[in-house]
Amino acid sequence: EPMVSIFEKTSYFFTPTAVDTEGDSLTFSITNKPSWLSFDSSTGTLSGTASNSDVGVHSNIVISVSDGMDTVSLPAFNLTVVNVNDAPTIGGVPALNVDQDAPYSFIPTANDIDGDSLTFSISNKPSWA
Repeated sequence: EPMVSIFEKTSYFFTPTAVDTEGDSLTFSITNKPSWLSFDSSTGTLSGTASNSDVGVHSNIVISVSDGMDTVSLPAFNLTVVNVNDAPTIGGVPALNVDQDAPYSFIPTANDIDGDSLTFSISNKPSWA
């Protein structure tokens, strides 16, 4: 049975077990495959690593196998990718020199890929700032 929940940035790997009693060669297929996963039609292996943009529920994934005459499928399953908090980024280059009595301003650029609210703090702020 496939795993149904993983954390982002985690590898996912599932290979179904299939046997044909007549020894016919088997071909696997999939419906509703999430775009971040790869599928091998000769083994049925579903694998990949989820990223932040893959967070959420991927619904009704169905893996099937055929011997050329008959096709059978595993029950549909949902795969949930759980968010892992990512550190925010901050950038910008403040001026290193400023004229006396001239106004000074620096606004850094900042982003949080998870959309969390950001709070800024400053260390070693000059007494005049």
